[in-house]
Amino acid sequence: MAKKSGNTLFLLYNDNKEDNMKKKICLLLIVILAVVCVPTFAEDENKVEENNSGFIAEDEALVQQSFGKTTFVVGNSVDMSSEVDGLNFVAGNNINLSSHQDYLFTAGNNLNLNGVSAKDIFVAGNEIKMDSANVRDVYVAGSKIEIKTSMLRNLYAGGDKVEIDSYIDGNVKISSENIKIGDQTVITGKLVYPKGAKIEISDGAMVENTETYVVDTVDTEELTFADRVSNFIITYVGLLIVALILFTINRRLFKAIEKEERDPATIFKTLAIGLGILVVVPIAAILALITVVGIPLTILSLILYGVCIYLSAIPTSYYVGKWVTKGKKFNDYLLISAALLVYYIIRLIPVVGGLVSFISLIFGLGFFGTYIIKSSKEAKK
Repeated sequence: MAKKSGNTLFLLYNDNKEDNMKKKICLLLIVILAVVCVPTFAEDENKVEENNSGFIAEDEALVQQSFGKTTFVVGNSVDMSSEVDGLNFVAGNNINLSSHQDYLFTAGNNLNLNGVSAKDIFVAGNEIKMDSANVRDVYVAGSKIEIKTSMLRNLYAGGDKVEIDSYIDGNVKISSENIKIGDQTVITGKLVYPKGAKIEISDGAMVENTETYVVDTVDTEELTFADRVSNFIITYVGLLIVALILFTINRRLFKAIEKEERDPATIFKTLAIGLGILVVVPIAAILALITVVGIPLTILSLILYGVCIYLSAIPTSYYVGKWVTKGKKFNDYLLISAALLVYYIIRLIPVVGGLVSFISLIFGLGFFGTYIIKSSKEAKK
């Protein structure tokens, strides 16, 4: 699957780059909000039951009850047919889903989605089958993908082999070398696939609009000044939106940053922890993949690892910003905006920018590591 990554990335950015960027940011926000809010939800086991929130980790997880909030389900084997009033995160080796939720995020080895209902679905795995679902948009990546379900809007699929036999009231964008379009397929929009891909379209399929694309690598040296400015603005604004939302919904996270000591010992300790997390987590994830039981934990760990890497500049910038403005009245929203802007400007400086980015990364990871550990201890108490 590694060789498909370039095609998949091109697929997400092809055609309408602005709309796809918005979708990407929205997806990232959803994941971040769910993960960052975990310490708040897990404060009290009795409280979890009262609020119908689900945090389930079992080897054989059979989940049928309803949940009133965001749900996390992890197991070697997961069979879920629940009503979830919120986001639903499911990870495991073998997964069978017929659940109803607002948004579904699921990853595993073998996934069977039959009768699933959701606004949008995000799926990653090895062998993926979807049938009789009630969905709007579907984003799926895997080795072998088989889709036999209607969609109200668009399908984005990437894998070694993609088979479609369904009604799709929108566009279909595929990144695969082997594509099969079945007799029952109706695509009201445009079918987009790689030029040179082996594609089989049945006679009974109704596909009027098709388009192919060629994946080209972009040389950063060829980027114009306008492209660089545009990339800078998109990157800065994207992270700023995330930071402001996090500050609004989870003040406790930023209070913890304010309480961090501004002395060399604390800084070096946080940097050391962050460096350890940066190096150890990927190695531990590879080792955990050796055992089947470790697959769900690995998936969740890597998701959290990736989210923390993306967010690492936020605690670092806020920490430095509070240090610089110590003793002065400064609007926190403005402080976050200014601190991140200065950070991104410094990143543009050759050599210095790379060094600052690395220090920011490991400091942010170190802070998140200590924050998660402290929150877990508080939850146990």
